[in-house]
Amino acid sequence: ALAITSAYVQKLRTGKGQFIEISMQEAVTMFMRTLGLAEWGTAPQPRTGNRRGMPTAVYPCAGGGPNDYLFIMVVTSRMWDTLCAAIGQPELASDPKFETGVARVENAEELFEIIASWTRQYSKHEAMRILGEAGVPCSAVMDTLDLFTDPHLTERGLIHTVDHETAGPRTVMGSPLRMSESKVEVRAAPTLGKHTREVLTADLGLDDSTLQALREKGAIA
Repeated sequence: ALAITSAYVQKLRTGKGQFIEISMQEAVTMFMRTLGLAEWGTAPQPRTGNRRGMPTAVYPCAGGGPNDYLFIMVVTSRMWDTLCAAIGQPELASDPKFETGVARVENAEELFEIIASWTRQYSKHEAMRILGEAGVPCSAVMDTLDLFTDPHLTERGLIHTVDHETAGPRTVMGSPLRMSESKVEVRAAPTLGKHTREVLTADLGLDDSTLQALREKGAIA
């Protein structure tokens, strides 16, 4: 999008556009550049799991299943103070071991276990509700089944059930775009050849005899 916009601006200014070459691999690699800032290509980046500076991490929740986790993201001092209060340990905010961002990283393992001992008491959705209502950015870790059965996404109109002609009822995702004057209907995909006659006659102007000849030659079904 940035390259297209830049080329378009040049076209407006000079009357001449540009040919744009974009490699998907290079684009994704560029977006991942922050993961290698510590080493800058001189050595492999140390593994950090899901931690991005404590207490931002993925924490285990009640149930202990493979998807029973909560992601918590704390990037400001206010968020840190709010998190401490929300888990019932406001004293952590002024504890020298956790008071600053540097201190929290240095004592990451201890801090992780403190927060995890709280999250393990709740399901991921319960913990998300408690922290979310307090103002802590967080999210339950969801697999595809969680997403397709999520009440909020269904109420928002992202999840739909369509009745396919041969496959029967199927749950699908609609468009996340909400436009006031352009409603997008979610429909089941047509079967092979369903609209062949409509397209060839209404759009291309072929008559019935021509269609029959094409069928006899095996060109259309």
